[in-house]
Amino acid sequence: FFTTQPENTCRFPYERSSSKSLSHYFYLIHPQGLLSILRRLKQSPEQEVRLLLLGLDNSGKTTLLKQLAAEDISHITPTQGFNIKSVQSSGFKLNVWDIGGQRKIRPYWRNYFENTDVLIYVIDSSDRKRFEETSLELAELLEEEKLAGVPLLIFANKQDLMTASPASELAESLNLHTIRDRMWQVQACSAVTAEGVQVNTHSLQTQSVNTQLGLRQGGLPTEWY
Repeated sequence: FFTTQPENTCRFPYERSSSKSLSHYFYLIHPQGLLSILRRLKQSPEQEVRLLLLGLDNSGKTTLLKQLAAEDISHITPTQGFNIKSVQSSGFKLNVWDIGGQRKIRPYWRNYFENTDVLIYVIDSSDRKRFEETSLELAELLEEEKLAGVPLLIFANKQDLMTASPASELAESLNLHTIRDRMWQVQACSAVTAEGVQVNTHSLQTQSVNTQLGLRQGGLPTEWY
């Protein structure tokens, strides 16, 4: 896995109690990559993780998926339906569902929401003309009951292009500061160069496990407060 750590922006849904140590918060926030996610997941009996990969058409979802799977990216075609890749890592099976982003396909996204552990949303950070469109689609996703509380990782893709907006600017454009019901994070990346593709999901998966535990107990995990 890559160890580069490009610009990222992350936020917890609630203020933490002052009784928590700074090292505890640093462990939850600090970007360490998918391997750290999986180490944290070992507290759970589940050995499979379901990642749902969504975003508008031409945002780079399939290229990103192929990078995650260490596959050749020289020949990419638009996804008309869906792709599924299973990636083995640190004893875990990551099942990544890549769903097409064309407007005619988006109504079918909801067919894949159930049992999602982490929602990955990919944005073409160089295409400012579509920021409003992608913001509306993301807002609708966050209202879905089957995705309630699911940690959100946004890839600000195509950072290799000169016209790309930084992750912090994208977070402002999407009004992510208004999200209060889940952990979220914006990760600058380039699916073409692979920079930033396989880092910074540690805290999201940590929260995925904690969310599942909280739902079973009838509330949010205490460390979210």
